[in-house]
Amino acid sequence: MSSKLSRERLLLAQLLAETDAIFYPMRGPFVQRLAKVRFERQKAFRTVGLTLAGSGSATARKQHERCLTDLEAAGLVEFGLDGSGRREGVRLSPLGDACTRRLIGGTPLAEAWPIFASMCDLCRRATRAALPEHLFCNIWDWKGGREQNLQLSRLQQDLLAFFAVAYVDAHGDFDGKLWYGVTEAGREALAAGCPEGPPASIEYSESLAVAYDAFLDQAEAELRNATPKLASHVVVPVPMGVGWGGCYTDWFLPGQAPPGSVSLVAEEKQ
Repeated sequence: MSSKLSRERLLLAQLLAETDAIFYPMRGPFVQRLAKVRFERQKAFRTVGLTLAGSGSATARKQHERCLTDLEAAGLVEFGLDGSGRREGVRLSPLGDACTRRLIGGTPLAEAWPIFASMCDLCRRATRAALPEHLFCNIWDWKGGREQNLQLSRLQQDLLAFFAVAYVDAHGDFDGKLWYGVTEAGREALAAGCPEGPPASIEYSESLAVAYDAFLDQAEAELRNATPKLASHVVVPVPMGVGWGGCYTDWFLPGQAPPGSVSLVAEEKQ
């Protein structure tokens, strides 16, 4: 990935920011409309990727398409196709995600693999499929405060690469904290072994990191103002930690829940 490809790098940063925006864990307060919008975007992302931009002048659109084609040829993006074989969406490839995270100073999936492996081990030994985030930071005596909150923030940033590939599931509770669980896809990925990281030649770019932050703010603002397309047909999960008298309800990942329990994943009504 040549350093002179400034337009391509900006597009990579934009794609990563838009991806992170829809998979970023939601901390309280719980907003059902936003949860529905995010669920729709996540479902579409897993099918075809991010919606291809269609605005701007004809020249700008052609430049955008050429840029995406060049990135596909470099193995950094992949297209989602509609029924007729035409491009409908785009997303970063595993290599593109890893390279872009390295460029913006984030944590590529391969570099956070030891954290993920320890999460898998803790979840395997636990009686619940989803656990409070502080346990994954080895904080067994949660008191809050600046240092412990910084640890939670660092963990969340390190796990960003795992949300879009559905290796880790995250949900908020009414206290503004997150609960993490490892999915079946995550356990299969752990068994397959750590993937290859970005090339050593990819170095941090401060200007691209600033651009990523701006793209992320823009994407999050768009999500907050968006309206779900199928508002009456999508059931979103209730926040974690719902219970009576301060007692938490047991929650389970898909395929692990006994009859009558609540799944962590939203389901679409038939």
